[in-house]
Amino acid sequence: MSELMYLKNCSYETIGDKDSQTVCYFFMAERINIEPVEGVRLVMIYPYDWNYCMTPWKYHDKNMGKTGGGEEFLSWFISEIYDEKYQRQYIGGYSLGGLFALFAACEKELFDGVMSVSGSLWYPGALEYFSEKSIGKRIGKIYMSLGDKESLTKNAEWEKVGFNTEKLAEVFGRTKEVFFEYNRGGHFTDISERIAKSILTEIN
Repeated sequence: MSELMYLKNCSYETIGDKDSQTVCYFFMAERINIEPVEGVRLVMIYPYDWNYCMTPWKYHDKNMGKTGGGEEFLSWFISEIYDEKYQRQYIGGYSLGGLFALFAACEKELFDGVMSVSGSLWYPGALEYFSEKSIGKRIGKIYMSLGDKESLTKNAEWEKVGFNTEKLAEVFGRTKEVFFEYNRGGHFTDISERIAKSILTEIN
């Protein structure tokens, strides 16, 4: 694994071809062991305050703590990490990071593609926001995936993730190329493999 760099709001590491003209910014709650993806400069980003930084608007839930800092974090990310030198720019994330990546792709015309891997599209207001908000004109392909057991929960909010993800894949598909798939398992199954597959699918 590469060396972590520490900034004000997150740590991050760069993996893979330093001379590549393709970059993928990927947001994760925790550091994982992931192999380089050929032809891609992978920037793995680990926000310190995950729930706050990755949620676009507030949701009052005692288990999540402070939420709603996504817009603020997006501005900071663009200022401090985003690098316009790359010809092809991709953004993705896992769990709440997938929610944030789609939000960023709607708010900013900076990305050529977006990946929401096991994205937390159960998040209250997500279905309405993404159904009404146009995804960036620059976006070519949208990759979305979900574990086939992720909706099997007693949590009244989380169980919506399957319906919401399928619905939004349909909504995005009206104007963009969308690749949506179910992976085997729950939310924490084969995370590294799911991420690698999402990037390869997105850039090819």
